[in-house]
Amino acid sequence: MVESNLTIIVIFVLYLVMMLAIGLMAYKKTSNTEDYFLGGRKLGSWVVSLSAQASDMSGWMLMGLPGAAYIAGLEAGWIALGLTIGTYLNWKLVAKRLRNYTEACNAITIPQFLGNRYRDDQNILRIVSSLFILIFFLVYTASAFVSGGKLFSTVFGIDYTVALLICAIVVVSYTFAGGFFAVCWTDLVQGILMFVAIVVVPCAAVVSMGGVDATIARIESVNVNMLNPFITIDGTHIAMITVISSLAWGLGYFGQPHILVRFMGIDDAKSIKKSRLIAMVWVVFSLTAATMVGLLGRVFLTEDLSNSSGETVYILMVMKIFPIIIAGVFLAAILAAHDIPYVAQTTLLQGFKDMHVKAEKAIYTDGPAFLNVMSPCPTGWKYKADEIMEICKLGVETNYWPLFEVIDGKWILNYEPKKRLPIEEFLRTQGRFKHLFKPENEHLIEEFQKEVDRRWDDLLFKCSR
Repeated sequence: MVESNLTIIVIFVLYLVMMLAIGLMAYKKTSNTEDYFLGGRKLGSWVVSLSAQASDMSGWMLMGLPGAAYIAGLEAGWIALGLTIGTYLNWKLVAKRLRNYTEACNAITIPQFLGNRYRDDQNILRIVSSLFILIFFLVYTASAFVSGGKLFSTVFGIDYTVALLICAIVVVSYTFAGGFFAVCWTDLVQGILMFVAIVVVPCAAVVSMGGVDATIARIESVNVNMLNPFITIDGTHIAMITVISSLAWGLGYFGQPHILVRFMGIDDAKSIKKSRLIAMVWVVFSLTAATMVGLLGRVFLTEDLSNSSGETVYILMVMKIFPIIIAGVFLAAILAAHDIPYVAQTTLLQGFKDMHVKAEKAIYTDGPAFLNVMSPCPTGWKYKADEIMEICKLGVETNYWPLFEVIDGKWILNYEPKKRLPIEEFLRTQGRFKHLFKPENEHLIEEFQKEVDRRWDDLLFKCSR
């Protein structure tokens, strides 16, 4: 338990130290205002392109677009196409011109550029554009601080205000110290992580479903119109105004200051071409993968999200594809971090008593509630239907599926096995895990056990606070 907590602390400390190190490195390279606001116009193609796309897409690419594709099918592809075209035109038509003009007129901010470009002697353009940026980006920045504060508060059990201050101090420190250079390098890391995260999931899903042809056949069996960009899932032709509106999403790129300022900071206008190529590869693969996640979710997931929240399709697919890495405790931790009043994990056990009690609590909770229920599938898990209660019991007794609650942020352990069983007792009952018991795969069971033990220790730590 202590070792698990120390590991989490070490990871967080290393991350924060890395951010501060980037800020310090940038500080040493800063000698004037141009260095601070634009990285001295010395940023390379990779940093500019990936930081621009990461700051643009953010979490919307992992949840918004997959959700739209899950609900509307390939009709959502028009949005992805519009964003792709907008990205290309922004790099093609604006990037080089903006880079050259801002250097020629010695402008280091968008408001300053607008004032110089249109000879605004009364500074009206500067004031108005600055107010727009200040108002809307103040809200954006505040949401980031709140998320960081909740993360530290949840993981380490410290007061939220203190956690918020720690997060704010670190972020503000490396931003004030390193300026634009530090921000771009942290966005570079985020861009790489986002690309890997969104591309791996649909590829793994296609492989698990038997390949491309088998996957397409399964999607068409659900709704033959899912893969037709000109027909809605209801079978009607998509109106031209709908196509135009979706494509128009790309127009937003031409006025987003956090993207435009990247163009201004690149080391040379000649590097724009290389940056554009990198950015377009990132965008094409990422948006294609995001759309695929939504389409695949229709057949990969057993639950129907069309009438609830299609935006969760990516999270649910990650959980199903990578059950060891992303487990129920991890999901509950995410939800608890968002101040959901009641979160609980249960399964078919004890004559359904545990599930009944927790379901009743969830129903009468004032506000949103979440129940994470393990309901074994005989077909998918490959076991005899009359063994379902035994499998649920083994899931609990091996600590694969612990029973717990999170009530207003307080973690409560509902059951602790008197004699914990090894994880192989749970795995052996299911045909889906038979490959793990081959002689050459014994190490996989050992790794599985270590991961279960680690998550159990982490749960004990949360419940002991």
